Amino acid sequence: MDARDLIGVARKTDLGEWLKGLRDNPERMGAAPLTDQGAWIEHRAASGLHRCLRCGALAQLAFIADTKAGPRWLDLCPEHASMIYNMATDWR
Repeated sequence: MDARDLIGVARKTDLGEWLKGLRDNPERMGAAPLTDQGAWIEHRAASGLHRCLRCGALAQLAFIADTKAGPRWLDLCPEHASMIYNMATDWR
């Protein structure tokens, strides 16, 4: 499944289910570096080359998710990063 397929799935599912799908299938996200992650996150977010995994808009934020397949990139637009942040704070 490539990024376009992932975006299509995202449009059909709620955010929580979409995140569970990523957790269960981390190979859907690109492999992230093991070291110097802070510098790589800053570079990736500023590059303007990546799309939000949720909607396909230009990703302005990059995160590294610790998955069973190792570190993976989670590229998000501000809207979806905010939604995930809000979801996480609601779970506390």
